[in-house]
Amino acid sequence: MTSTHVPRIEKSTNAPIIEEHRPTHSRLISVLGFTVGITAFVFVNVGGRLSIGEILCVPIAFVTIFSFGLRPTKYGLLLVAVTSLMVVGLTISSLSNGNSLAEAQAGIANYSVLALSAIGVASLLIYSKGRALTSLLLGAALGQIAGFYTSPTAEAVIDPWKFAIGWAVNVVVLIAAWQVFRRFRRRLPAAGIVLSLAALNVALGSRSAGVLVALSAIVFLLLGRTGTRRDRSFIALAAVIAVALFGATALYEAAAENGYFGAYAAQKLADQSGEYGLIFGARKELLFLIFAFVASPLIGWGAVARVPYDVRLPAYDSLAGGGYFFSTSDVDRLMLVDRLPLHSVALGAFVQAGIFALPLVLVLVALCVIAVRGTVRNDLGFATMLVVLGGFMHILISPLGDTTRIQVALALAVGMYVFSMDRKGGNRERTRTGIITPMPSRSSTR
Repeated sequence: MTSTHVPRIEKSTNAPIIEEHRPTHSRLISVLGFTVGITAFVFVNVGGRLSIGEILCVPIAFVTIFSFGLRPTKYGLLLVAVTSLMVVGLTISSLSNGNSLAEAQAGIANYSVLALSAIGVASLLIYSKGRALTSLLLGAALGQIAGFYTSPTAEAVIDPWKFAIGWAVNVVVLIAAWQVFRRFRRRLPAAGIVLSLAALNVALGSRSAGVLVALSAIVFLLLGRTGTRRDRSFIALAAVIAVALFGATALYEAAAENGYFGAYAAQKLADQSGEYGLIFGARKELLFLIFAFVASPLIGWGAVARVPYDVRLPAYDSLAGGGYFFSTSDVDRLMLVDRLPLHSVALGAFVQAGIFALPLVLVLVALCVIAVRGTVRNDLGFATMLVVLGGFMHILISPLGDTTRIQVALALAVGMYVFSMDRKGGNRERTRTGIITPMPSRSSTR
């Protein structure tokens, strides 16, 4: 009986696995990604406040869309289509509600820059096969710190951690924690780093950031299996996120009520508590936006959302009747100021353009859901999950402004990237080095 020698396959724990055909332009794209990131929070006035990074993304997006050699993903084309519909609806609504041409143009530019920035960043990720992701995130983190010193917003001057450098510090620390988790395969130290960072955010007054930081790691720590391909169901992922959010919120409320975060946090929690939950106390604008959309669902109120007083009054009565506290500043900005604050990208789009905003909102949410699932399945890391969840949160409860626009664009870009990667098929897995490589077939390892 003859025996066949089967060569032994050694697993290397140190040598990186590199794709056989590494694109020659990937390093150049990574440098370009870092450049876009580091200038993403450095703003200039070009008829409106735009970042240099967004300006760089515009030609990249146009080259991607119109070049025969560089085809965008299915969702990139869809994003162009729904944004175009949003522009049409916003134009009709603005003209119908007596907005000036300049006011309409500002709203149109806001959504157009968002779409082009997302496509531009997605192009860098797709054509570098993900290698530009880390350099992009590190650049964006450094860029936010640079932007705080070169062109800070009024909010950033008042609360630097929450509106300026906090996001940057979170991204850098989570990139380091991911290396501990994946490269050195140390779950407990990684969890300790992340939980300490989450506690720091809460202590500095940024509750939502603290929850997102913790959640970014919880998803991987509970669903992740180091070194193997994961194909978890979306239901399990959604359940983990929901339970983690509920648990974190309940834990914070209990701690704040008992004074663990100080008297100010306890009083703030009491002021924001009411019949409809903490979310409507912390974001009173949401109920006002809902009432405004219901009052004009077809065409909305135009780019500047001049919603009449009698439309706002039922929202105020509902919140006041539900036990929510209104400060003088709350009354001024929600009831007396000419323009209603659009403190939600999704609801704000509905208020501005009515039903014309529906396709855009659906695509934004779909891309974020794809990004969350793809980040877990492809080991894109804690920092990427933070960016995706943060972008999703902005879509739900933050205005589409200069500082949030690029963060939403990053989340959408990750969604387009992972969708493109999944569509290309093949049994692929992201290694601990961050490089996508084809998995060997079963026959080759027997």
